[in-house]
Amino acid sequence: MYNILLIEDDADIQDANKYILTERGYNVAVAMDLSQAREQIALLLPDIIVLDIMLPDGSGLDFMTELRDGGCEMPILLLTALGTPRDKVEGLRLGANDYLAKPYDYDEFLMRIEVMLRGKQREEERVRMAVEAAERSQEVLTFGSLALNNTARSAAIDGNVLGLSQKQVGLLLLLARHKNETLTYDSLYETIWEQPLVGNSHALRSAISEIRIQLAGSGCSITSVRGKGYRFEPCE
Repeated sequence: MYNILLIEDDADIQDANKYILTERGYNVAVAMDLSQAREQIALLLPDIIVLDIMLPDGSGLDFMTELRDGGCEMPILLLTALGTPRDKVEGLRLGANDYLAKPYDYDEFLMRIEVMLRGKQREEERVRMAVEAAERSQEVLTFGSLALNNTARSAAIDGNVLGLSQKQVGLLLLLARHKNETLTYDSLYETIWEQPLVGNSHALRSAISEIRIQLAGSGCSITSVRGKGYRFEPCE
C-alpha cells in the first residue's frame, strides 16, 4: 500500500482528496500547514506528496526547494489555484514532478497520482536490478592503485587497506560499478541503508566525505552533481 501525504489548508479540498484516495486503497495522511507536513514526512515516509503552494506558514515552493536541496527525490504533485503557464513552468522548474491547477477533475487527479506511482515503481525496479547486478559482478574491481574487494568488503590503495566502514565500502562499490554515471541520492541511500532517504541526508553526505578523504592520492574521485546525486570518476 502506498503512502500519500496531502498538504492543503482548505479543509473541504483536503477531505475530498483524502476520501477519493482512501477509496482507491491508498494510505493517506494530511497536513494543514508546513509545520505539520514536516512532522508527517518523518512519521509516514510518504511515497508521494500532494502539495499546495499558498499555505498559512509559508510557500509550498520554498518547502519543495528545501526538500530537493536536502536530497529528497520523492514525487511531488503541486495542486494549487495558481494556474497560469508561468506558474506551472516555475513549479516544474523548482522540482515538482507534476502540476495540477484548481479547480480540477477528480478522475484526472487520480490518474496523475497513478502515473507518478508508476514512475516510482520503475525507479525501484531499476535500483533492485542494479543491486542484483552488483552482487553478480566480479569480486575485485581495480582502478589504478585502488582495489575494491566485494567479498571482503574492503578497499585498498597500493595494498594498504583504507579505514572505511562496511557501509562506506558498500557505497564506494556501488558508485564504482556505475563509474561515470550519476546515481541519485535516494537510490544510493535506499540501497546501502535499506530505508528512505527523507530526514537522513546527513548520513549519506558524511559517508561520501569520508570516502573522499580516504581516496586522496588514488587519482579516483567522487563528484557531486547538484540536486541529483554523486558520480564516481576513476583514475585515468
